[in-house]
Amino acid sequence: MNERTYDFRNNNDDIEQYRVLANEDIPSSTIALQQGDTPIFSIGDISCVTGLPKSRKTFLITAIAVAFLKDGGFLSLSSELDEKRILIVDTEQSKRFVQILVRRIYRLMEWDYSCDHMESIQILSLRELTPEKRWEVVQTAIKKWRPQMVLIDGSSDLIENTNDETSSFAMVQNLMRIASVERCHVCNVVHTNPNSEKTRGHFGSELQRKSETVMFVQKDGDTTTVKPQFTRSVEFLPFSFRINEYGVPEQTEVVVPKQENLRAIFEEIFAYSEFLSFVDLRDRLMKNTGKGKTSTENRIRKGLTEKIIYKDINGFYRLYFEAEETNLPFTENSDETLPF
Repeated sequence: MNERTYDFRNNNDDIEQYRVLANEDIPSSTIALQQGDTPIFSIGDISCVTGLPKSRKTFLITAIAVAFLKDGGFLSLSSELDEKRILIVDTEQSKRFVQILVRRIYRLMEWDYSCDHMESIQILSLRELTPEKRWEVVQTAIKKWRPQMVLIDGSSDLIENTNDETSSFAMVQNLMRIASVERCHVCNVVHTNPNSEKTRGHFGSELQRKSETVMFVQKDGDTTTVKPQFTRSVEFLPFSFRINEYGVPEQTEVVVPKQENLRAIFEEIFAYSEFLSFVDLRDRLMKNTGKGKTSTENRIRKGLTEKIIYKDINGFYRLYFEAEETNLPFTENSDETLPF
């Protein structure tokens, strides 16, 4: 039997454009937004702003827009691009509330409401459209206006079901593709799950994985703090802002979120039980803290790491006490693997 051979030499024209060589001169990414010398958003990439509802993510979008457009930047953020055009898309709010966002930007830019600045900024309200139509309008707007920065407040509304793996994966691929082909940066605003820093649904998870930068927004009283949750390069420094009497964000000293006393929490739980199974410990911890399953399991890991609790040879969890000059076998945790 003759051995079949294949010759790909005449069919590789389309492959060459994707090849990466060690001696190839590839220019550095163009920075669209930065903090000092630290890049945050790059042209041709996507990013994510996430946090609980009402954590002032939309106010952060206002600040990013102003930092991008304004000479000298805003809230420690800035852009050094020569050309600056920005497109803001809102999928959640009515036109009346989107107009409030527009006017907030105008006030911070010191623009008159009567003046048209369409050469610098375009803002769309797509609340009444279907997800398919929203994505169609977003693509058309990017191709027509050629913005370097695109902010989509409510990217989850671009698809019908954010828990559908196929459509979620496809939309994130679409966002990456349009950022690359149209030479812009696409920043997406999505919510996190309650009591968690994890974004909602398959769409949120996929978006987090593919993002150059994930900004986590956390509100503590009157102050909102923005910190890097994930970055591909050097992390930017956390920064905080509050909303002043004029209804616009202004920078404040960085607020460090209050740290819970984890030892006190575990001591309260073990006050009535010498040892607990993993499930019992998790359930009691969830009840005492009001946190979700993932957040609670993270606290158990932290308790093990910080030697607040330990797991004995029988797999039960106990409160850790620092004994003086003892060689008891249970003073050191030999197995910190959680049963999940």
